[in-house]
Amino acid sequence: MTNRRDLIAGAFALGATAMSGAAVAATSDYAADFDDLWRLLDAKYCYFGEKAVDWEKVRRVYGPQAQRCTTVDAFAGVLRRTLNELYDAHTHMSQTPDGEPRYIRMRFDHSLRGLAIDAPVEFQGINIGRVVSINLDYDEKAQRFPLIVGAVVYPQRLGRVHDKLVAIAQARGEDADLAQMMGQLVAHGLRAQARSGNLLTGQLYIALDFIPNAPKVDFDINARPMQIPTAPGSFDKLQEQLGVIVDKVQKIPFDSIGKHLDQTLADLDGTLKQVNGQVLPEFKNTLKGAQQTLGTADSALSSDSPLQQNLGATMQELQRAARSLRVLTDYLGGHPEALIRGRKADPAPPKPTPVDTPTPPPPSGKPQPQGSKP
Repeated sequence: MTNRRDLIAGAFALGATAMSGAAVAATSDYAADFDDLWRLLDAKYCYFGEKAVDWEKVRRVYGPQAQRCTTVDAFAGVLRRTLNELYDAHTHMSQTPDGEPRYIRMRFDHSLRGLAIDAPVEFQGINIGRVVSINLDYDEKAQRFPLIVGAVVYPQRLGRVHDKLVAIAQARGEDADLAQMMGQLVAHGLRAQARSGNLLTGQLYIALDFIPNAPKVDFDINARPMQIPTAPGSFDKLQEQLGVIVDKVQKIPFDSIGKHLDQTLADLDGTLKQVNGQVLPEFKNTLKGAQQTLGTADSALSSDSPLQQNLGATMQELQRAARSLRVLTDYLGGHPEALIRGRKADPAPPKPTPVDTPTPPPPSGKPQPQGSKP
């Protein structure tokens, strides 16, 4: 806890100045504290000559207001309005909602190269604090050198989330202490991780986040300072995976593979030589023979080739034989006895019947006989 005079001294910095009114002890002599601030600025502020500010009038206006204040927040508002009368961006007072800081500790079993003091501590991407210490420790049982990271966090930076968690804890009849609430979050997988904030510079930050399927750990709510369990970060997992890959690559027998590859290449070279020296010439001869055969077949199948002409004559003979066979079958159908007795002789053709010819008329000039003889 700080007193109000410390608050006033911190308010005047001729630079950016922060103040938390909730952390100031309330007293009743706000008028005296206001006079201390007014006189301090009157003696130290060097820009009154460049500003049209009636500093005496500021005292007459805001002095009575400070005297009527009954809370620290009201008095902080008077001081803020007083400093605003200077119209100086470098002389102001702001009230932050950080609330009371809490110290936490985390143990990491891997390297934290890139993590520095004042590195941010984030919860779900929201800055809730900063790293204040990084110390090397020794674990005699495990024969390892873990890193102990200390950080200051401000739970009230979560705003309504913090208020809601407190209300839920009180509704359950539980203690609304941060350790009690943190124990519930740890049981659901909350872990601290060192994550990469910049791949180019390698800077790390601390992330409080929920890890899926995180192994259960013991969390002591009575431990002071509060111990937050940790988990390997994404960059550490990537390093582990790369290490496993490198180990597997190192186990590959490259020397043996190289020897076998050399032998295989030598055998392949011999095979190619054999193909070029023996197989390819034979293959060329085979292609030539095939080409000649195809040429002969093409000549034989041309329309004016002897083969085509003989084939046409043969087809004509087959047609005549088919017609003769058809006549035979027709005759046997009418005369089946011909198979035993043979074919009967064809009947002689009938003689032609004589036809009477008329008597030619007598020559002209001779008389024709009249009547008949007696």
